[in-house]
Order: sequence, then structure tokens, then C-alpha cells
Amino acid sequence: MPNRIIRPNEFFNLDCFRLDRIRYISNEKNYLLIKSMPATMEVCVRWGRQEIAHDEALGFERVLTPTVFPYLEDTPQAREYYLLAQRIKDVALFNFSPQNDDQAGVMRNEQHYWQCKSILLANKILKVFPDHTQLEDLVQQLLSERSFKRLQIDVAAYLSLYYLLKAGESEIKDWAKPKGIDYPFKDFLQLFIHILKTNFDYSYQNVVSDPNPLWFSKRAEKDRLRRWIKFFADHYSDDEQEEQKYINFLMDTGWEGYSLLVLKNLKRIKPFGQLWNIYLKFQRARIKAIDDVLYWKDNIPYQTTQTCQKLPIKSIRSPTGASTFDFVYKT
Repeated sequence: MPNRIIRPNEFFNLDCFRLDRIRYISNEKNYLLIKSMPATMEVCVRWGRQEIAHDEALGFERVLTPTVFPYLEDTPQAREYYLLAQRIKDVALFNFSPQNDDQAGVMRNEQHYWQCKSILLANKILKVFPDHTQLEDLVQQLLSERSFKRLQIDVAAYLSLYYLLKAGESEIKDWAKPKGIDYPFKDFLQLFIHILKTNFDYSYQNVVSDPNPLWFSKRAEKDRLRRWIKFFADHYSDDEQEEQKYINFLMDTGWEGYSLLVLKNLKRIKPFGQLWNIYLKFQRARIKAIDDVLYWKDNIPYQTTQTCQKLPIKSIRSPTGASTFDFVYKT
């Protein structure tokens, strides 16, 4: 039986989670009702129950919980895919409770985003679904058009980092050992997941939970990212003081910073040069995504208007709760 994809417009029922309510679609677009539960289908059930648990943890009470799930036949490759997708999805677990419905809506929306990211990124790494566009069609049902475009850039950027870490793991270990820095990871994949979590905590979780974070303009944020790209591209090589400022910052950020310092210094050695250029390409592409950044104050989300004015936004749900969140400016 070929691989299947759970239909994105089929939702898990909160009151009675029943497998026979979940339908999947064949490659020929024929609907089939699931009659048995192979091992990988159990993963689907756990995935759905976890999504319900995430709703409950953030205080959501709704009849339907939206989720998507790519179903694979039970093979070692399928189990590896599900394990990796779960590890990526679990990056977006929050260690605090929301203070209001709007904050909860944004937090739950971000978890949906990471659910979609896990499906696509795990497949880019393991290639279990030869037709990746099938999965892209699937996750678009949970995301807005702008979010989906941002997701494509995010996936490509993290994939480029994955390949860099895979190629440079031994060099990273060799760099750390004489400095007395213990390499605490079982393998480069564990390091990769650690960096994903570090990024999430720094750029999202810590910002959302801070009652009075610093507000930067989007122009300033874009300029900051451009300066980092210049550093990674050696544009500051003739300015020792400026170069050292970035090096010191990376040394203070732990394993993400250590890894990037090592990989940056390998870029003139094959195969690192090409991998590094691909990494920088997608870092540049992420500059545009800054336009979608939310601002926070007193646990209230804000977004800038076309006039650059920051206004609070409110999450809107459908009556059934079966859609993800759209945001409208409060009046």
C-alpha cells in the first residue's frame, strides 16, 4: 500500500478521539476509511492526542483540533521520520502559561507553525516522501499564504544548517577539546535540535514571556541581521575590533555560537565553501520574514501597520475552533 496523507480538513474530535473518524487519501485521491491500526498509525493517534493536550495546556476549549499528519507504511525509515518530526515539533513547547486569550492564540498558532515545519523539514532531511509538494499542499491547509512562504524559507535555512553540522561535526569536536569545552551531544543531530530549541527560546519564547521587552523597529532588525551576514561573509575582516565583537558574542551563546565560528573558518575548504554559501543565501532570504514579526508588551501582541505604527492585535477563531488563528487590529 502506498504512502498516504491524512486529509488536512479532517480534524480530531475532542470529546471522543476515534480512529474511524480519521480519513486518509490515497495518491489517486480516493478516500478510504481506516479499518486497522498498523504501528505507524499509532503514531498518528499519539500525534492527534498531543495536539489536543496542547490545546488544553493553553486553555482552549473547542470541539475540533486542527492537525495534519503524513501517514507512512511501518518501515525503519518511517519510524525514523516520525521520531525526527516529533523532536522538531517539540521545540515549540512553552514553559509558561498564557496570560490572556490573545497571547494564547499566538502561542498556539506558533505550535501549528512548528508542526508544519516538522513535517517538511524531516522529509527534506530523510526524503521518505519523494514528492515533497504533497506535503507542502498538506501543510498549507494550516497556514496563511504569508506564513507558508516564511515556512519555506525557514525550512531551507535550517536544512542548510543541518548539512553544515553534519559535514563539520568532527571539526567542531576538535575545536572544543583543547579549549576544555565538553561536547555533550550524542551526535550532530542532537546538536541540531539543541540549536533549534535555542533559537526558539531566544527569538520567540523569551520575547513572548517578557512583560516589558525591548522594542526595535523592523528596519533596525533587518539592519542587525544584515550586519551578521556581513560578519559571516568576512566583510569585517579588515576591522579587527568589529570582528572581535561578533566573535565574543558567539562565544557567549554556547553551542550555536561555537558551531558557527568553527564552520565559518572552514568555508574555504571543500565541501564547506558551497554549504556555507547556501547557508548565507537563506539567511539573507530570512530578512524579508522580519515583516511578520510580532511585538509584545504586557503580554499583549502588537504588529506594525503600513505607517509603522504599532497596534495591538486580537486572535479570531471560527465558531467550531477548527481553523488556526487570524489576527485583526483591536479598535
